Amino acid sequence: DNAPENNFDLTTHTAELIFEHKAFHNISGSIGANFITQGNVFTGLSYAAIIPNFRNYGGGLFIIEKWNPTNKFTLEGGVRYDYKWQREYMLNPTSLIEFTPTQQYNATSATLGAMYRFSEKLSWDANVGNGWRAPSAYELYANGVHASTSQWELGDSTLKVEKSYNLTTSLKYKTEKLETEFGIYANIIDNYIYSKPTLTTHENIDGYFPLFQFTQTNALFKGSDLDLKWHITKHLLYEPKMTLVYANDLTAW
Repeated sequence: DNAPENNFDLTTHTAELIFEHKAFHNISGSIGANFITQGNVFTGLSYAAIIPNFRNYGGGLFIIEKWNPTNKFTLEGGVRYDYKWQREYMLNPTSLIEFTPTQQYNATSATLGAMYRFSEKLSWDANVGNGWRAPSAYELYANGVHASTSQWELGDSTLKVEKSYNLTTSLKYKTEKLETEFGIYANIIDNYIYSKPTLTTHENIDGYFPLFQFTQTNALFKGSDLDLKWHITKHLLYEPKMTLVYANDLTAW
Protein backbone atom coordinates (compact mmCIF):
# COMPACT_ATOMS: atom_id res chain seq x y z
CA ASP A 1 0.00 0.00 0.00
CA ASN A 2 1.50 3.34 -1.10
CA ALA A 3 -0.83 5.48 1.03
CA PRO A 4 1.08 8.10 3.08
CA GLU A 5 1.25 7.98 6.87
CA ASN A 6 0.07 11.60 7.04
CA ASN A 7 -2.15 13.12 4.40
CA PHE A 8 -4.21 16.31 4.71
CA ASP A 9 -6.89 17.65 2.39
CA LEU A 10 -7.23 21.39 2.99
CA THR A 11 -10.01 23.16 1.07
CA THR A 12 -10.15 26.96 1.05
CA HIS A 13 -12.80 29.32 -0.35
CA THR A 14 -12.40 33.10 -0.42
CA ALA A 15 -14.55 36.00 -1.59
CA GLU A 16 -13.97 39.75 -1.67
CA LEU A 17 -16.12 42.78 -2.46
CA ILE A 18 -14.62 46.26 -2.89
CA PHE A 19 -16.37 49.54 -3.65
CA GLU A 20 -14.23 52.50 -4.75
CA HIS A 21 -15.98 55.82 -4.23
CA LYS A 22 -15.53 58.91 -6.39
CA ALA A 23 -12.77 61.29 -5.41
CA PHE A 24 -13.77 64.54 -3.67
CA HIS A 25 -11.59 67.32 -2.24
CA ASN A 26 -8.46 65.33 -3.22
CA ILE A 27 -9.72 62.33 -1.19
CA SER A 28 -10.15 58.90 -2.73
CA GLY A 29 -10.67 55.51 -1.16
CA SER A 30 -12.51 52.24 -0.96
CA ILE A 31 -14.77 50.27 1.33
CA GLY A 32 -14.79 46.51 1.27
CA ALA A 33 -15.44 43.15 2.84
CA ASN A 34 -13.89 39.74 2.47
CA PHE A 35 -14.70 36.21 3.59
CA ILE A 36 -12.73 32.98 3.97
CA THR A 37 -13.60 29.43 5.00
CA GLN A 38 -11.30 26.43 5.35
CA GLY A 39 -11.82 22.76 6.02
CA ASN A 40 -9.09 20.26 6.83
CA VAL A 41 -9.61 16.48 6.58
CA PHE A 42 -6.97 13.94 7.64
CA THR A 43 -6.85 10.77 5.48
CA GLY A 44 -3.45 9.29 6.36
CA LEU A 45 -2.62 5.90 7.88
CA SER A 46 -1.16 7.28 11.10
CA TYR A 47 -3.08 6.47 14.29
CA ALA A 48 -3.08 10.10 15.41
CA ALA A 49 -3.09 13.09 13.05
CA ILE A 50 -0.42 15.73 13.58
CA ILE A 51 -3.06 18.37 12.82
CA PRO A 52 -6.70 17.70 13.76
CA ASN A 53 -9.61 18.00 11.36
CA PHE A 54 -10.96 21.52 11.58
CA ARG A 55 -13.37 23.99 10.04
CA ASN A 56 -13.09 27.76 10.25
CA TYR A 57 -14.94 30.83 8.99
CA GLY A 58 -13.62 34.36 8.91
CA GLY A 59 -14.60 37.75 7.60
CA GLY A 60 -13.54 41.35 7.65
CA LEU A 61 -14.80 44.86 6.93
CA PHE A 62 -12.43 47.66 6.01
CA ILE A 63 -12.20 51.24 4.80
CA ILE A 64 -9.14 52.91 3.24
CA GLU A 65 -8.89 56.62 2.40
CA LYS A 66 -6.14 58.53 0.61
CA TRP A 67 -5.59 62.31 0.63
CA ASN A 68 -3.49 64.00 -2.08
CA PRO A 69 -3.46 67.75 -1.35
CA THR A 70 -0.44 68.23 -3.68
CA ASN A 71 1.55 66.16 -6.17
CA LYS A 72 4.32 65.87 -3.60
CA PHE A 73 2.43 64.72 -0.48
CA THR A 74 0.08 61.78 0.16
CA LEU A 75 -1.59 60.76 3.41
CA GLU A 76 -3.34 57.38 3.65
CA GLY A 77 -5.18 55.68 6.50
CA GLY A 78 -7.38 52.68 7.05
CA VAL A 79 -9.39 50.79 9.66
CA ARG A 80 -10.36 47.11 9.60
CA TYR A 81 -12.48 44.78 11.73
CA ASP A 82 -12.03 40.98 11.56
CA TYR A 83 -13.84 38.00 13.07
CA LYS A 84 -12.77 34.34 13.04
CA TRP A 85 -14.58 31.19 14.20
CA GLN A 86 -12.76 27.85 14.33
CA ARG A 87 -13.66 24.35 15.52
CA GLU A 88 -11.49 21.23 15.74
CA TYR A 89 -12.84 17.66 15.57
CA MET A 90 -10.74 15.33 17.72
CA LEU A 91 -10.81 11.94 19.43
CA ASN A 92 -9.59 11.26 22.95
CA PRO A 93 -6.83 8.64 22.34
CA THR A 94 -7.82 6.69 25.48
CA SER A 95 -11.64 6.80 25.53
CA LEU A 96 -12.11 7.43 21.77
CA ILE A 97 -14.79 9.98 22.69
CA GLU A 98 -15.06 12.84 20.19
CA PHE A 99 -14.64 16.39 21.45
CA THR A 100 -14.89 19.61 19.51
CA PRO A 101 -13.06 22.59 21.04
CA THR A 102 -14.14 25.89 19.50
CA GLN A 103 -12.47 29.29 19.38
CA GLN A 104 -13.78 32.72 18.45
CA TYR A 105 -11.58 35.75 17.80
CA ASN A 106 -12.24 39.36 16.82
CA ALA A 107 -10.17 42.52 16.72
CA THR A 108 -9.79 45.91 15.08
CA SER A 109 -6.65 47.11 13.33
CA ALA A 110 -5.63 50.45 11.84
CA THR A 111 -2.86 51.98 9.79
CA LEU A 112 -1.67 55.49 8.92
CA GLY A 113 0.97 56.29 6.33
CA ALA A 114 2.50 59.29 4.59
CA MET A 115 4.62 59.77 1.47
CA TYR A 116 6.57 62.83 0.41
CA ARG A 117 8.14 63.20 -3.03
CA PHE A 118 11.20 65.49 -2.94
CA SER A 119 11.66 65.19 -6.71
CA GLU A 120 10.79 62.83 -9.56
CA LYS A 121 13.69 60.63 -8.44
CA LEU A 122 13.63 60.83 -4.63
CA SER A 123 10.77 60.04 -2.22
CA TRP A 124 10.24 59.14 1.44
CA ASP A 125 7.44 57.24 3.14
CA ALA A 126 6.51 56.18 6.68
CA ASN A 127 3.81 54.01 8.16
CA VAL A 128 2.50 53.23 11.64
CA GLY A 129 -0.15 50.68 12.48
CA ASN A 130 -1.26 47.68 14.45
CA GLY A 131 -2.40 44.17 13.57
CA TRP A 132 -3.32 40.80 15.03
CA ARG A 133 -3.18 37.07 14.26
CA ALA A 134 -5.17 34.22 15.76
CA PRO A 135 -3.29 31.01 16.64
CA SER A 136 -3.61 28.32 13.99
CA ALA A 137 -5.00 24.82 14.57
CA TYR A 138 -1.44 23.49 14.29
CA GLU A 139 -0.13 25.83 16.99
CA LEU A 140 -3.05 24.92 19.24
CA TYR A 141 -3.10 21.13 18.85
CA ALA A 142 0.04 19.90 17.06
CA ASN A 143 1.28 16.55 18.34
CA GLY A 144 3.80 14.87 16.07
CA VAL A 145 7.01 15.07 14.06
CA HIS A 146 7.63 18.15 11.95
CA ALA A 147 8.38 16.76 8.48
CA SER A 148 11.18 19.19 7.59
CA THR A 149 13.00 19.45 10.94
CA SER A 150 12.46 15.98 12.50
CA GLN A 151 11.45 17.55 15.80
CA TRP A 152 8.40 16.55 17.83
CA GLU A 153 6.11 19.55 18.28
CA LEU A 154 3.33 20.00 20.84
CA GLY A 155 0.60 22.61 20.56
CA ASP A 156 -0.86 24.67 23.38
CA SER A 157 -4.65 25.01 23.44
CA THR A 158 -4.42 28.07 25.73
CA LEU A 159 -2.56 30.29 23.23
CA LYS A 160 -3.88 33.84 22.92
CA VAL A 161 -4.10 36.21 19.95
CA GLU A 162 -0.89 37.85 18.75
CA LYS A 163 -1.06 41.67 18.66
CA SER A 164 1.52 43.75 16.84
CA TYR A 165 2.45 47.45 16.74
CA ASN A 166 4.49 48.40 13.69
CA LEU A 167 6.57 51.35 12.54
CA THR A 168 8.34 51.48 9.16
CA THR A 169 10.04 54.16 7.10
CA SER A 170 11.96 54.04 3.83
CA LEU A 171 13.76 56.22 1.30
CA LYS A 172 13.50 55.52 -2.45
CA TYR A 173 15.61 56.74 -5.35
CA LYS A 174 14.68 55.87 -8.93
CA THR A 175 16.19 56.71 -12.31
CA GLU A 176 15.93 55.08 -15.70
CA LYS A 177 18.91 52.80 -14.97
CA LEU A 178 18.94 52.54 -11.17
CA GLU A 179 16.36 51.89 -8.44
CA THR A 180 17.29 51.81 -4.75
CA GLU A 181 15.22 51.54 -1.57
CA PHE A 182 16.46 51.59 2.02
CA GLY A 183 14.06 51.01 4.90
CA ILE A 184 14.09 50.48 8.65
CA TYR A 185 11.36 49.04 10.86
CA ALA A 186 10.45 48.14 14.42
CA ASN A 187 7.66 45.73 15.38
CA ILE A 188 6.51 45.00 18.93
CA ILE A 189 4.47 41.78 19.14
CA ASP A 190 2.53 40.93 22.29
CA ASN A 191 1.89 37.20 22.81
CA TYR A 192 4.28 36.26 19.98
CA ILE A 193 3.81 32.55 19.18
CA TYR A 194 6.87 30.38 18.58
CA SER A 195 8.08 26.80 18.98
CA LYS A 196 10.40 26.61 22.00
CA PRO A 197 12.84 23.73 22.66
CA THR A 198 12.13 21.95 25.94
CA LEU A 199 15.66 20.43 26.04
CA THR A 200 14.04 17.01 26.41
CA THR A 201 13.11 14.27 23.95
CA HIS A 202 9.95 12.46 22.92
CA GLU A 203 10.16 8.68 22.55
CA ASN A 204 8.00 6.45 20.37
CA ILE A 205 8.48 3.30 18.27
CA ASP A 206 10.46 5.30 15.67
CA GLY A 207 13.04 6.53 18.17
CA TYR A 208 13.84 9.71 20.07
CA PHE A 209 12.96 13.18 18.83
CA PRO A 210 13.88 16.61 20.28
CA LEU A 211 10.72 17.98 21.90
CA PHE A 212 9.46 21.49 21.10
CA GLN A 213 6.46 23.21 22.70
CA PHE A 214 4.48 26.12 21.26
CA THR A 215 4.43 29.02 23.70
CA GLN A 216 4.16 32.82 23.78
CA THR A 217 6.21 35.82 24.79
CA ASN A 218 6.41 39.56 24.13
CA ALA A 219 8.94 40.24 21.37
CA LEU A 220 10.62 43.13 19.59
CA PHE A 221 11.72 42.78 15.97
CA LYS A 222 13.77 45.55 14.37
CA GLY A 223 15.93 45.74 11.30
CA SER A 224 16.59 47.20 7.89
CA ASP A 225 16.23 46.30 4.21
CA LEU A 226 18.25 47.45 1.21
CA ASP A 227 17.07 46.71 -2.33
CA LEU A 228 18.92 47.61 -5.51
CA LYS A 229 17.89 47.25 -9.15
CA TRP A 230 20.47 48.11 -11.82
CA HIS A 231 19.28 47.91 -15.42
CA ILE A 232 22.66 47.20 -16.99
CA THR A 233 21.16 46.78 -20.46
CA LYS A 234 17.67 46.44 -21.88
CA HIS A 235 17.79 42.67 -21.29
CA LEU A 236 20.12 42.41 -18.27
CA LEU A 237 19.09 43.29 -14.68
CA TYR A 238 21.25 43.10 -11.55
CA GLU A 239 19.17 42.96 -8.34
CA PRO A 240 21.00 42.47 -5.01
CA LYS A 241 19.13 42.60 -1.68
CA MET A 242 20.24 42.80 1.95
CA THR A 243 18.17 42.27 5.09
CA LEU A 244 19.18 42.64 8.74
CA VAL A 245 16.87 41.43 11.52
CA TYR A 246 17.32 41.73 15.29
CA ALA A 247 14.89 40.06 17.71
CA ASN A 248 14.58 40.41 21.48
CA ASP A 249 12.48 38.53 24.01
CA LEU A 250 11.03 41.40 26.04
CA THR A 251 9.71 39.07 28.74
CA ALA A 252 13.27 37.89 29.50
CA TRP A 253 14.58 41.43 29.98
